[in-house]
Amino acid sequence: MVKKAVKKRIVKKSIPKKATKVAKKVVKKAVVKKIVKKPLVKKIPVLPKKSLVGVVTHFYDHIHVAVIEVMNEIKIGDMLEFVGQDHIFKQKVVSMQIEHQQIGIAKKKQVIGMKVVQSVRDKDLVYKL
Repeated sequence: MVKKAVKKRIVKKSIPKKATKVAKKVVKKAVVKKIVKKPLVKKIPVLPKKSLVGVVTHFYDHIHVAVIEVMNEIKIGDMLEFVGQDHIFKQKVVSMQIEHQQIGIAKKKQVIGMKVVQSVRDKDLVYKL
């Protein structure tokens, strides 16, 4: 019984009451600041803007050429993204042809042929990045 009372006195003497109250306030403020600083929603990464420029109408697999119906202008050097049911890939436009003639710019409502890196399917969408 005496030992317990002595221990309590030693503990109380070593840490003053005011110090513990101040320490508790500091800890509460720190916890509140941490909670406030953490965002409630994770930041969504900014994706590059892409616009629909065409639809694949046919694919010649033996020569890897896609026939694309153009909806918006496509230029040589543009980066295109082909999106299908089970595949997505990006490719830079190196050359385009209409009726076996090289062109630099494909305009709306034209049908072009373009060599592609991977195989595509009919109705795959083509986006410009």
